[in-house]
Amino acid sequence: MKKILFSISFIAFVSCATPKFYYHMGQSENDFLNVNRKNVAVDMFTIDTHVYRTKHPRLKTFFFYFVNGKLVRVDQGVRESDIIIENN
Repeated sequence: MKKILFSISFIAFVSCATPKFYYHMGQSENDFLNVNRKNVAVDMFTIDTHVYRTKHPRLKTFFFYFVNGKLVRVDQGVRESDIIIENN
């Protein structure tokens, strides 16, 4: 009985686990897709730039930018300000 309960709880835990994304800057697009294909969707495709986004509903949205087949940027779709000007 303990084995059955353990098995059921283990399966429930594993099925609810959120996916992990494995990437590093400069990684090739093919390597990235081999590992993360089930967890990303195409967001934009141009001649030299490909953008993928996370497609898991329980995760924050991240965008992965590839230029000429290499990962060059990862962000949440909003660029942070370089300069903040305060008007007093």
